[in-house]
Amino acid sequence: MVWKIVGAVAAVVVVAIVIVAITGGDSKSDEALAKVCGARADISQQLKTLQGLTPGSAREQAKQSLQAIADDLRTIGDARADLSDARRGEVQSANDTFVASVKDAAGSVTDLASLQTAAGDVKAAAQKLAQTYAATYGKIDCNEA
Repeated sequence: MVWKIVGAVAAVVVVAIVIVAITGGDSKSDEALAKVCGARADISQQLKTLQGLTPGSAREQAKQSLQAIADDLRTIGDARADLSDARRGEVQSANDTFVASVKDAAGSVTDLASLQTAAGDVKAAAQKLAQTYAATYGKIDCNEA
């Protein structure tokens, strides 16, 4: 499980480095979009982690992944002000819907009664989050700068 986390972190770092290299001299709006896209990529990775949890690690790993998602949402929130008007609206809309879904998922994870049901509950919450992600942040085009 540790190698999966290390691999995920390494992938996010590589994506961040590539984004920084590509956007080196870009405008403030482009830099903000790069931050949004980096956080978006990490959210996607955290959702994959949540969907792959096992009963022994479900509760603690779920909390860690949800905390990482919360950090990513803060990054997006901080960058949102520097986005172009069109991008700002798109990101705000995605953020509002996704944050509501995260709050629902976080509530179900912290209310778990036993570790035996934890994995199934977390996976169900992660599936719902993944669907919300696909309908919100997943629609943001990070290929266009």
